[in-house]
Amino acid sequence: MNSSTSLRSTVVKGARKSLSIACGGISARKIRVLAYHSIDPDGSLLSVHPNTFRSHLAWLRDNGYETLSSARLARRRSEEDGDLKQVAITFDDGFAELHRYAFPLLREFSYTAIVFVTVGRVGGTAAWIERDWSDIISRIAPHLRLHGDEREKQMQQLRYCSRRRLLSWDEIAEMHEYGIDFQSHSCSHPFFSNLTPQAARRELAESKAQLEQRLNKTVGCFAYPYGDYGLPDLKRILQDTGYAMAFCDDWRAARDKDADPYEMNRIPIGNEADPAYLRLCFSAGLAWYRSLASLGKRFM
Repeated sequence: MNSSTSLRSTVVKGARKSLSIACGGISARKIRVLAYHSIDPDGSLLSVHPNTFRSHLAWLRDNGYETLSSARLARRRSEEDGDLKQVAITFDDGFAELHRYAFPLLREFSYTAIVFVTVGRVGGTAAWIERDWSDIISRIAPHLRLHGDEREKQMQQLRYCSRRRLLSWDEIAEMHEYGIDFQSHSCSHPFFSNLTPQAARRELAESKAQLEQRLNKTVGCFAYPYGDYGLPDLKRILQDTGYAMAFCDDWRAARDKDADPYEMNRIPIGNEADPAYLRLCFSAGLAWYRSLASLGKRFM
């Protein structure tokens, strides 16, 4: 890590700690939605270490939080109450490590989660990372605020994630039976702004239909792959195909967009999410932290 990257990391961590201490006693007035990808020890941009995830769950338990399914979240999302002790834990993509590492921990703490699964790749690999690599470099990488050797290392680790195995239908069925809430992350994990309206409609309708048929449940929640909702009329297509709610993860927006059910913000949880950061996520200081535009990272 070069001196510039080291200084930036120190400043970011210092800001997190200071705001966490200053605002730790000030409750947030919105239900928080946490956005993870994989729980594993690999250290990639998409990874949170199992021990770190355990500490997050322990903090939630010790502070009296219960976890919400997408249906309960939809009912509660517009309510404001300074004493709310509810959170939604979400995972994007459906990496197989969720079954190995996250699922046992969720059961240990009697928590649920919402998994946005890439339906057309179930049982396969995250091959869309390699497929979309040029777009990732041009459209995602600039928001990661990585430089020099650290940038090269992290981007190579990210590219290697294209080989990672995804959950099988048997693993999904086991987790679903316990109470994990599976919702749609499309069929093929595209950049939606690259699609025609007809292709977008297929991605949304087919992923929803397959999940509903396989799991015998209603699917009405969506997470935008790459956080990309730039296709004109995409919200109308979501509504037409039966989705009631959709999540982005746009850290560049300081304002709260949650009044729009198809543009609901989540809090990205990455591999640097220390205890001070998690505490900050549940305080009024989060809005101040997010307003420091260059400090946030955009994930996939």
